[in-house]
Amino acid sequence: MDLASQGVAFEGLLNDGERFADRLQGQFSEKDDVELVNIGTDGESYGHHHHLGEMALSYCLNHINEHDDAELTIYGEFLEKFPPEYEAQIIENTSWSCYHGVERWRSDCGCNTGGNEGWNQKWREPLRNTFDWVRDNLIELYETEMEKYTSEPWEVRNRYIKVVLDRDRDNVLEFFKENFKADLTEEEQIDLLKLLEMQYHTMLMYTSCGWFFDEVTGIESMQDIFYAKRAIQLAEEISGKSYEEEFEQLLEKIPSNLPEYDTALTAYNQFVKPMALDMLRIGAHYAVSSLFEDFPEEVSLYNFSASVKTKYYYEAGKQKLLIGRTQFRSDVTWENVDISYAVLHMGDHHLFGGVRKYMGEEALEEMHNSVAGFFNKGNVYEIFNMMDNYFGNHNYSFWHLFRDEQRSIMELVMENTLKSVETSMQQIYDNSYPLLQTFKEINMKVPNRLKLPVDMAVNNKLVNELEKDDFSLSRFKNLLQSAAQINVTLDVVTLNFLTDNRLNYLMRQLRKEPDNYELMKSINEFLTVIKKSVLEPNEWEAQNIVFEIKDEHYDRFIDQSKEGNAQAKAWLSGFVDLEKKLNLVP
Repeated sequence: MDLASQGVAFEGLLNDGERFADRLQGQFSEKDDVELVNIGTDGESYGHHHHLGEMALSYCLNHINEHDDAELTIYGEFLEKFPPEYEAQIIENTSWSCYHGVERWRSDCGCNTGGNEGWNQKWREPLRNTFDWVRDNLIELYETEMEKYTSEPWEVRNRYIKVVLDRDRDNVLEFFKENFKADLTEEEQIDLLKLLEMQYHTMLMYTSCGWFFDEVTGIESMQDIFYAKRAIQLAEEISGKSYEEEFEQLLEKIPSNLPEYDTALTAYNQFVKPMALDMLRIGAHYAVSSLFEDFPEEVSLYNFSASVKTKYYYEAGKQKLLIGRTQFRSDVTWENVDISYAVLHMGDHHLFGGVRKYMGEEALEEMHNSVAGFFNKGNVYEIFNMMDNYFGNHNYSFWHLFRDEQRSIMELVMENTLKSVETSMQQIYDNSYPLLQTFKEINMKVPNRLKLPVDMAVNNKLVNELEKDDFSLSRFKNLLQSAAQINVTLDVVTLNFLTDNRLNYLMRQLRKEPDNYELMKSINEFLTVIKKSVLEPNEWEAQNIVFEIKDEHYDRFIDQSKEGNAQAKAWLSGFVDLEKKLNLVP
């Protein structure tokens, strides 16, 4: 049997659109009966797993459409024209990526992605057993709690997809109205949303790719474990019962192929547990982030809404102090929390803060006056003592922030340091350029201690130029030529990305101003410079824009050219040149 779907996934069939079309048409038998050929493939194959795969698919469909051998259709149209004459029974427990049925999702069957000699997938069975344990415990909790609200808990769970797809408050209220009694209290609404979110994450933890790959500590399996963690967290909030200890005991039984982890529990403690959120941690994140970002009084933060009630800010040199009160509401479970906080920033990424449920107006003002007083005196030691007194063990630092915010803060902190480093690298480059030319002339290897800073300086200059609003093609060209003259190792991944961004920006301008010949001329010059370098931008968007312009405007310029319009002739010449440079015509 010719498995065209396997050809798409593993045999490079998307390298050639015409071969793809021939392979599909080759699935038909030589009988005169009406036949329907279809394949099941992963949508990510077309462009993500296989570069330019979406273009191969487009070419394939166009090729089939232009020939009389077959006709493109959809299931509805085909069934309307050719009603079913017989039924086929699907063989249960089978899959396209496991020769053993569905064992890839529950055992060490031997199916894997390959390339990791000596590895096994003995982790699959205990991982599934762990998730089954979570599922079974949470089924019992769910059914018990939902008895208070409905006689059809599982039908309600299935209908909850309406809320998952649209969490607008009016839509959620409509869901409550359709499925429960009319007079739900706020607490009951929160309880129901937590129960349904618990079940939603229990289903998410079985996401297929968690078993597909070779290692349990990989991002796919860890994401599934994260879903399980969230389901357990909600179950503990609902029931007051602890599931965490037994869950961790089960994770400890899941073996890893990597000696640095040994079991899934190590990776869980490193990657998953620190990312688990509760309302207080959201408050801590908000409080610390407020030192670096001026939030409005009402703000949405991820899946939470924040409302500032009180805020005091002090600054002395590098040191900053923030004290306040903010109310938070989860946009998912509608849970509310009112917090008090104080955060001290001592420069760089050195942060110390405390967060707790609202301590009351009198206590907040007392803390504010005390901590602000010590801050104004420069007595940091006493500030620490005061925070310990008011917040106990609810202290937070830079390390408690979400990863994205950690990166944002580090970028701010490191900005001056990086500028200083870039300046030093540039000085080395300027002072060493004649020497580097000599190294190349006599074919002598440049010492790494000199080459690395020079490479960094040149790459930085190219990156900065590509990101400038006043981008200069001549400067960019000279930098590339200089890099080639002294054998600079270019960061082609970053430069390809930025070059593609610059090209796409220019092409979008041309789409808005298709008559702008000078703009087209500058794009061709830009592409000429790129083609003479080692850079290979993606060009996908640029190619598509050329197709659009040709479809909408090319005939108009042809007609004007036939009438003797010199500008139209120049435009057509430039456009053909653009097509050639983007590999759209020979």
